[in-house]
Amino acid sequence: MRAAPSPSTEPVLSEGEGPRARGTACPEGSRGMAIASGKRRLRRLCYSRRRRRLPGPARRVPRMNPLWLVGLVAVLVVALLVWEFYVCEGAHFGPRVVIGMYDLAATRYDRIKQFDPAWETRFVGEPIANAIEQLAGARVLDVGAGTGRVARTLLPLVGPDLELVCLEPSRRMLALGREHAPGGVWLRGRVDPLPFADASFDIVVSLEVVEFTPHPRLSLQELVRVLRPGGSLLVTNRVGREAPLILGRTFRRVSFPERLNALGLQDVILYPWQVEYDLAWAWKP
Repeated sequence: MRAAPSPSTEPVLSEGEGPRARGTACPEGSRGMAIASGKRRLRRLCYSRRRRRLPGPARRVPRMNPLWLVGLVAVLVVALLVWEFYVCEGAHFGPRVVIGMYDLAATRYDRIKQFDPAWETRFVGEPIANAIEQLAGARVLDVGAGTGRVARTLLPLVGPDLELVCLEPSRRMLALGREHAPGGVWLRGRVDPLPFADASFDIVVSLEVVEFTPHPRLSLQELVRVLRPGGSLLVTNRVGREAPLILGRTFRRVSFPERLNALGLQDVILYPWQVEYDLAWAWKP
């Protein structure tokens, strides 16, 4: 005959409970099971799915307010726009943007640049007039002529046989230039490329233009290309504290003469020009 199993070898489950994993004593109101083993007291074990807290004080991880992130992005966008349009005049957005900005500022341009006829005559008009006084029928090209600062200071100093060609891409600046200096030949065009044949001019002038062109090195090449042998180039290079911010569009002061020499020019002389620029004279052999 089979012997009945001993009552102490198997745990006894309370009625209505299934087997559960081992656990700790259940708090009141928790589900669990009661286990009896041998003559031990019934013990209720907890199998609650709630996670136990780690020992020690509770720590709350700080969360960033999304409004701070939005504000930071807005500040960066505004700073980039100020940098591009105030310092670089839209140069990194292409020539159309630059030309559009000059169209908008055309009527205020002379006030912005603080145009002084006497000062401009001394440092621009007179040196050019002296350079061509021995040339009959001299031809002078002003690239980026604006409202006619070169024409207004040069034409009163020379005879009627001078041909001054003023090239300007902005329609509104061009219209004001024609109004201020009708003695010049006014054309609409850009420096890259220049719409003229090689060796066409005795003097080529370009003031405060090169750093706002898409490719300053190519722009300098174009200025030299249309210059006749024996002629002179008058060009500015931006060197003020904002110059490095116009990324890839300016030349270091010490390297600019070397750049002009590499283009075949000689006798490069630099003068300070309106705080932010150097004014370079160079001769083409």
